Amino acid sequence: MPTFPNIASKESIDAVVKVHRNFQRIKREKLAAIDHDQWIHWSKGIAPEIEELRKTLWAYVDCAYSNVPDEKSKEIFENVNASELLVRTQERLRRWEILQNTPYAELSEEQKNDDRVWADKELAVIVDD
Repeated sequence: MPTFPNIASKESIDAVVKVHRNFQRIKREKLAAIDHDQWIHWSKGIAPEIEELRKTLWAYVDCAYSNVPDEKSKEIFENVNASELLVRTQERLRRWEILQNTPYAELSEEQKNDDRVWADKELAVIVDD
């Protein structure tokens, strides 16, 4: 079997590895930004439905605390802590609105890491294929 001279120095190998890692970091950030945009699209689509649910629940709360609640309202409020649900829904919608108006580059590192988790999963598929 023929032998070939070792033409790659440690420095050149290290440089290639560094370029590769930098390439992966850049791709990861680009994929994470796309994931954030995808989440914005999804959350804007579902937010109106959640807002409608919140308004409906408030109407039920108003009915439940009035002197003339109907039977359906009574049943709902016996099984659900509507006030807590309303507060959680309102808080979630408030957080979503802030995030929907924040470009990926301006997210906190913690928020970016949420998107990076998905970017890493996508990278794994891309790199493995």
